[in-house]
Amino acid sequence: PVLAALRIVVYLASAGVALAVESELPGAEEVMVPERPVDLTEEPKLSPSPPLRPEPRPAATAAEAPAPTGPRCSVRLRVFVRLAREYGSEEWRRFFEACLKGISIYGYRVEDTIGIGADGIVFKARDEDTGEPAAIKMILPEPLITEDEGSRRTVTKALGLIESLEKEGASLRELSAKSPYIVRLKAIHTDAEKFRLAIRRDSFEIYIKNPPSIIMEYMAGGSLEKLIEKAAPGDPRWVRSATAVLAAAAEALAVIHGEGYVHSDVKPANILLTRPPPGLDQLPLALAEALRSPEKAPIVPKLSDLGVAARKGEPIKGYTPLYAAPEVLEYDAACTGPSPDPAICSKPLAADPSQDIYSLGLVALQLYTGASKKLLRSWRRVLDDNPSEARSLLQGKAPPEAVELVTRMLSREPGERPTAREAAETLRRIALSL
Repeated sequence: PVLAALRIVVYLASAGVALAVESELPGAEEVMVPERPVDLTEEPKLSPSPPLRPEPRPAATAAEAPAPTGPRCSVRLRVFVRLAREYGSEEWRRFFEACLKGISIYGYRVEDTIGIGADGIVFKARDEDTGEPAAIKMILPEPLITEDEGSRRTVTKALGLIESLEKEGASLRELSAKSPYIVRLKAIHTDAEKFRLAIRRDSFEIYIKNPPSIIMEYMAGGSLEKLIEKAAPGDPRWVRSATAVLAAAAEALAVIHGEGYVHSDVKPANILLTRPPPGLDQLPLALAEALRSPEKAPIVPKLSDLGVAARKGEPIKGYTPLYAAPEVLEYDAACTGPSPDPAICSKPLAADPSQDIYSLGLVALQLYTGASKKLLRSWRRVLDDNPSEARSLLQGKAPPEAVELVTRMLSREPGERPTAREAAETLRRIALSL
């Protein structure tokens, strides 16, 4: 017994030393990641999710959900943002395990991280009442206000997004239910005043109690980015599969546009799959079934992230430069520099459905060819001067009718691009006839 007691004392002492060392790790309060100027050719990357660590957890009620505690959780909001931007690092993982894993957010218990995007971090969570999985996208105040004017604009943009979601939340939830090819929004929780308070006090505790969040249907199959990594350009099975995915995405856009909205951020990372994709032999049949009977299909592609969707004619709220239409990039280049052009910048750039069509055209080009983002960037420089070059890039990798459709989608003139409905019907017909 004496020996056993001694062992316990030694163990507790070593644990205390470990906690003290952990609390003094550098970087929590002092280090800030230096801001970089915005590069319009750089696409915000969705980092791979860290490996799941199976740890059995006893069931707990919302009232029992742990709150952020301990020295590592009492950080400034700007430190949390910095750690989030170091997603996947050992520092981030330690913070996640200590402060975020297992907490309850609006009745959902956080289990893991899925990825990080331009305006927020996405968690896998589970409904505490039903046990159903969900994805929670928390909008980040990134970067926080510094001496840099660009940072102030970014914070203002985050607040604008939150205020817009407060206004449009109910409509966006209804919109997401109108197509089987749109990821369902379960709830939108925003409180602009609490968000301002968290920023003003630089308080992670205030932020995490009321995080501006979009709670969505959980898509277990991941994004189209992962599928593109397995591309087999020119293989008839891949061509059929790619065409079916594009048809589903175009159908989603047709519904969004029909309701008077513009998605504004169509890209592979925002096209998700309900289940992990099967092998190439089974994939075409599974995706064809998704076009015929999505409610019965084993796997369905869905367009995600309505967070930056804007009503047609209203100012654009956000976009990803690599997949943005030329007119969006030209406006940004003319109006964000030191000497804005008053003739162009006197009013904000309005959201237009043709911008989504251009973005989907780039997704089609990448999906059919299996092009990496780096290669797509170099192709964009060519396409911006001569959109008809898409024909040669797609030659032998897409059906002739699809080649012509995608070339039109990539037209520099918005009025020359097809509508989402026309694209959906054409791609659906091609996919089901191959």
